[in-house]
Amino acid sequence: MSQKDTFDRVFNPRSVALFGVASQDKTKFSYYPLRSMLQSEYKGNVYIVNPKASEVAGLKAYASVKDIPGEVDLAIITLPNSVVADILTDCAAKGVKGAVIITAGFKESEDESGGELQKKIADIASEAGMAIIGPNTFGMVHLHDNLNASFTPYMSTLRKGSISLLTQSGGITHFLAPWVFGQTNVGFSRIVGLGNRANVDFADMIEYLLHDLTTSVIGMYMEGIDNPRSLLEAGRKAVGVKPLVVFKAGQVETSRSAALSHTGSLGGRHELYKAAFTQAGIITVDSLTELLDVTKVLALQPPPRGNRIAIASPVAGPALVGTDICETSGLCVTRFTAETQERLNELIPPIVARTNPVDWAFTTEIIELLLKDENVDILLLSYSFTDALIFPSTGIVEAAKTYGKPVVMSIRAPEGAWQKEIDELGSNGIPIYPMPDRAARAAVALTKYGDILREMGGI
Repeated sequence: MSQKDTFDRVFNPRSVALFGVASQDKTKFSYYPLRSMLQSEYKGNVYIVNPKASEVAGLKAYASVKDIPGEVDLAIITLPNSVVADILTDCAAKGVKGAVIITAGFKESEDESGGELQKKIADIASEAGMAIIGPNTFGMVHLHDNLNASFTPYMSTLRKGSISLLTQSGGITHFLAPWVFGQTNVGFSRIVGLGNRANVDFADMIEYLLHDLTTSVIGMYMEGIDNPRSLLEAGRKAVGVKPLVVFKAGQVETSRSAALSHTGSLGGRHELYKAAFTQAGIITVDSLTELLDVTKVLALQPPPRGNRIAIASPVAGPALVGTDICETSGLCVTRFTAETQERLNELIPPIVARTNPVDWAFTTEIIELLLKDENVDILLLSYSFTDALIFPSTGIVEAAKTYGKPVVMSIRAPEGAWQKEIDELGSNGIPIYPMPDRAARAAVALTKYGDILREMGGI
C-alpha cells in the first residue's frame, strides 16, 4: 500500500479504536479523546479497547484490538508509554493503518530510554506500513470527515475551510485553532499535531496534502526538523501547486534547547532555516499572528500578476503605514497611468493626496479607477469607522470581480457597526484585517507568492 493510500485510511478512517478509555470520568485525561469522537458526528465505527471493562459510555469494550470484528483503520492511544509498543504490535497484526499516540515520555524526555522507546515504536509501525501521528501530540482533526482524533472536543466545532495546519506543539495549536471563530470566510481542513514525528514528518504531510482537494494552503508551526533536505524537496514540489507558510520558533539558543525537551527537535540556526525556506519557495513569517494572516489571504485571494500595488484610504495615516511596509518589503507603490491620474485629479480635491497612496477612498468610482488601471496589480484598502462615512462595500466587491485583481483590506469599527458591509465583503472572499499594518503584510506575502510562481513559470 502506498503512503498516500495509508494516509487516506488514517485521515478518512472507516473505524477508530480508542486505547486507554476507562470511564466517562471528566477528571480522567483519557475521557477526552472519547468525548471528541462522540461529539464530532463521526460516521464510522468507534471501538473501545480495555481488557478491564465490558462497556464504556454505552460502547462495548474489547480486551484486545484483535478481538474487534471487522477492520480497524485508526488507533488513538492514551496509555502509559511502557505499553505502547505492545499495543502497536497488536495493531500491526490487526492491519491498523495509523495510530495517534497522545502519550508522552518518548524522545522529548530527558531519560535516554524515551528515545529508545520512540525508535522501537517507529520500527514496529514502519515495518507494518503504519503511520504514527505523534507521539507526544494533542492529536489531529479532519473537519471535512468529521474526525476529531484529539483530546480537545471543541475542535469539532471549528469552521470548515481550506487551510491545513501542521504543528509541533499542542499548546500553540490551541492558540491558533480558535482564531476561526472570529472569521467569516476561512476555516480549517486538517489540523495535525506531529509531536515527536516518530515516522510521519512535515515532508510526509506536505506530499500528502499537495494532492488533497480540500486544502488550498498549508500553514506550519515548526520548532525543528531532523531531515531538512526532505522538507525542502517536498516544499519545492508543493509550492507550484499550493502555498506553504511557516513560522519557526527556536530563534535563539535558549528556545532551541527548550525545543529539544519539548518535542525532541533539533533546532538549528534560524538564519540558515530562513534562507533555505526562501530558496525552496516556502513563505516565512515572524509571528503566529502573521502565520494566520498570511494563510488567510492565500486561501481567499489569487496572487497578483505583478508587484505594483495601489494603496487607498479615506484618511492619510493608514495609507502611509501600508506604504511603508509595502515599499520596504520590495513592492512597487505604483505610478498611475495618465488617464487614471487625470480622472483622480477631477474627483479628489487638491487638499488631499491624489497620487498613490490615495487619501480619498470614499466612492465606488475611485475604487474602480484604481483596479482598472493597467499599472495596478493589487489593491490595499483601509477604513476606520466614522458616522459620516458611507462605506462602499458593494462597489468594492463588484470592482474586484470585474477586474479580477486581488483586494486586501483593513477595517476597524465598533461592534455591530458596518456589520452588513463587512459580511458582504467577507462572503465574497475579500480578506479583512483589524489593523492596516497586518493587511499590508498580508498583501506583501500574497505578492511574494506570485513572485514565486512566476519564477517557476506558473503565472
